[in-house]
Amino acid sequence: SLTALTTAINNLSKGQRPSYRSSPLTHILQDSLGGNSKTTMIVAASPHVYNRAETVRTLRFAMTAKTVKNKAKINKELTRSQLMRRIEELETMNARLKARVIELETQMQAAGLEVELSTDLYGGEEDGNDWSSAEDDDEDGGGGKGKKKKKKKTKGKT
Repeated sequence: SLTALTTAINNLSKGQRPSYRSSPLTHILQDSLGGNSKTTMIVAASPHVYNRAETVRTLRFAMTAKTVKNKAKINKELTRSQLMRRIEELETMNARLKARVIELETQMQAAGLEVELSTDLYGGEEDGNDWSSAEDDDEDGGGGKGKKKKKKKTKGKT
């Protein structure tokens, strides 16, 4: 078990993916070793000559374990209003990026370059949602017969 832990730590320090299933200990410690957490290791070392070899081996293991770096992130649960605000921010950014693409395509056309226009960005009678689930379209409960497929769009060339 400790040998498997040492092997896992060595692999992590080299940037390799360790086998956590080789031992119950490494399987239990999987999230702590290479996951989204901060881990502290306490090493017991003895100053007595009798335990010198074991202490040196333990300190080398600790030095190897110290080289393993995890990037822990705080898991946040956003409220409904925070999620709605984030959706609005993303929709606004999406609209700005679409406008920029249209602007750049127009400039390229004006410069005499052959450009395949992104017609889906120029609006139209559709709501922009080309995908639909069976639940949206299958009102009579016919088991998915009303499922929409991706609409084929034609791109205009100038």
